[in-house]
Amino acid sequence: LFDHFSGGVKPCLVMELWSGRSLSQYCKAERGNVSEATAGFLIRQVTSAMAHVHGHGYCHLELTPDEFCFSKVIDRLPSLTDLSLKLVSMGLAKRTSREAPILGEKAKFLAYSSQGKAPEQQEAGKDYVHICHSSIDVWAIGVIAVFVLKGVWPVVEQGGLKLGCLAGMVPKGKQFCQSCLQAEPGSR
Repeated sequence: LFDHFSGGVKPCLVMELWSGRSLSQYCKAERGNVSEATAGFLIRQVTSAMAHVHGHGYCHLELTPDEFCFSKVIDRLPSLTDLSLKLVSMGLAKRTSREAPILGEKAKFLAYSSQGKAPEQQEAGKDYVHICHSSIDVWAIGVIAVFVLKGVWPVVEQGGLKLGCLAGMVPKGKQFCQSCLQAEPGSR
């Protein structure tokens, strides 16, 4: 963010220009062939961006791989230094409250949304935008991590994450994804 000002009724943000493609486009092109080192580097940037957002008291609420773009065009076999991700949209970001309740004892939901909605958002239906807690973004980070590491969306059914979608994943990556994709918000 370079600057901000009020443009009448709505605030205006002056942001950095990016010329690269989105993280989603990159992962789709790689078809699940992102190396461990590259995946770790990318996921670290995603978590770092969200730690910054959360540190300023905000929750993103609609985090997807499309919200992150590379700052420049990258080649087929880029070096890690070329893979600089930027969070380019704040979606439905809201200020969190220290008193904000973590909703949902055990998540009861039927289908995974490609937008990466957490179980408590699924449970709330259209009112999901009123739920504002950092655990929602942690769930989305887990979804993004599976997508980066495997090239596919994780399979989630009633009762939680289907662990088969993590098969073949490196142990540290699998552990990270499992910790983010806990049905119980307080366990993320």
